Amino acid sequence: MEKLIEILEKNGWEVTQFDDGSIDIEQYSNLGEDLMEEIECKNAEEFIKEFENIVKNFDIDEHVELYIHSRGRHGVPNCTVQELLDDAKEIKQLYERTLNDIKGNKNVTENHDLNYIIFILGRDLLKDKMPIENDLAYDYCKKVATLFEESEYNDSSKSLYECLAEYVKDKIL
Repeated sequence: MEKLIEILEKNGWEVTQFDDGSIDIEQYSNLGEDLMEEIECKNAEEFIKEFENIVKNFDIDEHVELYIHSRGRHGVPNCTVQELLDDAKEIKQLYERTLNDIKGNKNVTENHDLNYIIFILGRDLLKDKMPIENDLAYDYCKKVATLFEESEYNDSSKSLYECLAEYVKDKIL
């Protein structure tokens, strides 16, 4: 979640993480609209899924219609329809850019994969190549796991285990 929060903050979001796993993100649009999203999630994958829904369901026309008759009242800026429309477009772009940055960074969701990969290497794929379990064996498995994650073998065409087994067979053994 640390990498996810870092990306959100780089995109201008103020992030509040709660003990139950939920996250609030907030920032202001150029016209001063308070963009506040409360996202219930237990991990980065759940956050991404929920945030994708927010982005997908953000409708520029509906957004403008929501505020057009309140201009100059109830905290809505006294602005032209064009300014309101431009602001809604910028909000949509902000959401899309944030989502693209999150999805473009493999490290957001794959920290749990690294632990799984290290476990599989130590307990299965490299078990016979390491005489004892200790910190050196762990460090070696972690190094192999990191190299695997950065390799072309790490793709979604097969299961993670199959990709890892192929990598070990071709590159390590």
